[in-house]
Amino acid sequence: MSFLVKIYPLELRRREIWTPLIPVFRLLTLPFAYLSILIKIHPNFLTLVSFLTLFLSSAFALFANFFISSLLMILTLSLDVIDGEVARGTDKRTVLGLKMESLHADLTLLIYPSSLAVGIYNSGLISIWTLFFVIISAALYIRYRSTYSNSSVSDEPSGKSMMQLLILSQQKPNEKIRSVTFLGKVLFFSRMNLATQFGFPFIIAVIFSAIDVGIVVLPLQIMAASHLIFAFAVVIGGLVRPFDS
Repeated sequence: MSFLVKIYPLELRRREIWTPLIPVFRLLTLPFAYLSILIKIHPNFLTLVSFLTLFLSSAFALFANFFISSLLMILTLSLDVIDGEVARGTDKRTVLGLKMESLHADLTLLIYPSSLAVGIYNSGLISIWTLFFVIISAALYIRYRSTYSNSSVSDEPSGKSMMQLLILSQQKPNEKIRSVTFLGKVLFFSRMNLATQFGFPFIIAVIFSAIDVGIVVLPLQIMAASHLIFAFAVVIGGLVRPFDS
């Protein structure tokens, strides 16, 4: 097995087709993952460092130092990719590491957009209502994000109604179910690229906040609207209740 296949297996590549910006980050950070393996850095240490850079990035955004915040968030997202590659490359994937990764994703989607919104509000570029909208939407999305990330049902399309297929196709592990519903694919692609930390609004906000924070307002609003829509979709769709089949 080649080094690349080990740290970036084919099944992971197929899954990440839905989020095109993740492979871009993997390509750019591959040399650093290889270096981390060579000097024997533990993947959980990289994750811990990414927590630190996340908090620092959010703190700088909170006080409207958007340039430093942007650099630190780019580092945070890079470490978020590298730690998993190092874990696979060194066969050090652990339950603790997976739990840290899930918590890190939740905090990234909650703390950074909220802090960025506070910084933009203090700069006089958004209203107090937009600020509340960003924070509340992020909190609601995080409340139900685990429903999208996990599944307690069989990934087998047969025996399920069209509504069940549509709803269950939104859960990340259900690749077979997703493959048989076009609308499910569209919705899944939309969520992955609008509401996640590797979605286009989040990445645009991170990059352009270092250049002109005024450009960030629209992507931030789009991400907040996506968070709200997909949070309510869980409730409306009944994803909070497992299906029998």
